[in-house]
Amino acid sequence: MNKLKLNYFVCSGVIGLVVGIVIAVFMGVLEVATHFLWDVVPSWIGNPIFYPLLVCGIGGLLVGLVTRNLRQSTPADPTLALPDPAKVPAPATRNQLISGFLILLFGASVGPEAILAAVMVSVMAVLAKRYPFVETKEAELAEFSIGAMLGVIFAAPLFGISRSAEQADWRVITASKVRRYVLYLITMFTGFIGYTLTSTVFPNQEQVFAIRRLAPEYTWQGLLLVIPTLGLGILFGLGFSKLQAAAESFNHKIKNPVPLAITGGLILGLAGMVSPYLIFSGEHGVLSFSREAATMELWLLVAIGLGKVLLTMVCLAFNWRGGVIFPMIFSTVAIGLALSQVFHYSPGLILVVFVASAGTVILKQPLATTFLFLLLFPLNLFIWLLLASFAAHFLIQYISQQRTAALKQKRKMRRSIN
Repeated sequence: MNKLKLNYFVCSGVIGLVVGIVIAVFMGVLEVATHFLWDVVPSWIGNPIFYPLLVCGIGGLLVGLVTRNLRQSTPADPTLALPDPAKVPAPATRNQLISGFLILLFGASVGPEAILAAVMVSVMAVLAKRYPFVETKEAELAEFSIGAMLGVIFAAPLFGISRSAEQADWRVITASKVRRYVLYLITMFTGFIGYTLTSTVFPNQEQVFAIRRLAPEYTWQGLLLVIPTLGLGILFGLGFSKLQAAAESFNHKIKNPVPLAITGGLILGLAGMVSPYLIFSGEHGVLSFSREAATMELWLLVAIGLGKVLLTMVCLAFNWRGGVIFPMIFSTVAIGLALSQVFHYSPGLILVVFVASAGTVILKQPLATTFLFLLLFPLNLFIWLLLASFAAHFLIQYISQQRTAALKQKRKMRRSIN
C-alpha cells in the first residue's frame, strides 16, 4: 500500500472521529438547551397551557429575523431538505447555523440532518485550508462525512453509504467503488466511536429512532392484506412528496420572511398545545408514542399521523426549514399503527410494509430505505422490509413510464391532427 492510499485511509478515519464529535456536540448542546427551554422554564412558571404558543411565537420572531439576514447575505440555504447524494451542499454560514439551531430548539417539526450536512461541509472546508491532502480530496471526504453523519443520527450505519451507492448504480461493481465503500465504512465506524465517546459528556441523552416491538406473527389474512397495505403506503408517500413540493414552492414566493416565520411559530405553538407529539422532529417521541398507541383510539392515531405531516409542511413553507426524515418516520409509523388496528391481522407485517413503501416513495431510494429502517424492526421482518421497498420503487417507476408513454402518444396524435 503506497503512502497516498495509507494517508487516505487514515484521513477517512480521522474525519469520521471529527464528524462524530461535531454531531455529539451539536446535538448535546441542543438537547441541554431544549430541556431548559421546554422543561425547566415552564416548571418555574407553573406549566401554563399557553406556554408552547408563547415560546413558538418568540421563536418565530427570532427565526424570521435571522432568515431575513440570511437571505440578504446569501442566496443558498442548505437547511431546506436532505441534500442530494450526488451533490455536495454549500458550507454553512454563521447565520445558517444559528437559524438551524433556533428552528430545532423552538420545536419545529423538522429534523437536524440538513443543517448538519452543511456543517460537515464547513468542517471539511476548514480542514482543507490547513491540510493539503484534505484539500485535494475535499469533495469526496465531504461526501463521506455526510454519509457518516446520516448513519450516526439515524442509528443506521449503512444508510448514508447506500444513498451514495444507489446514486452511482450499486449493481455495477468496480475496484474504485469497492475502495470508496471501504473508506465509507471506516469513516462510519470512527464516526460512531467519536459520537459515543463525546455524547457521554452531555446529560439527558435519550434513546432515539426506536419503536415498541410488535410480534412478527404471520397469518394468511395478514399476507392477503400486504398488497392493499403496499398501495396505501405508496399513496401516502406520493401525498407527502406533493405537499413537500408545494410547501417549498410557496416558501420561495415569499419576499418578507419575518411575518411568515411568526405565523408559522404561532401555528406550531397551537399544535403543541393540542399534542406534544406534533411538535419537534419526532426522534425522541416515536418510542413513547408507539407504546401509547396500543391504547389510543383509531381516529387519534390518524389525526396525529396526518397532523405531523401537515405541520412539517407548514414549517417548510413558513421558514422553519429543516430535514424531513424524522417527521416522515414518525408520521408513517403513526398511520401504520392505525392500519394495524384496522386490519387486525399480523400487525408487525402491516406496519413494516406500510412504512417501507411510504418511505421509499418519499426518499426515492429502496436500498437506502431498507437500511434506514433495518434496526427499527425485528430481523425476521427484514425480507418484508426489503420486498416492500423495492416493490414500491418498481411500481412507481412503472407508473411513471406509463405516464411518459401516454404523454408522448398524445403529442404524436396532436401533431398528426395538425
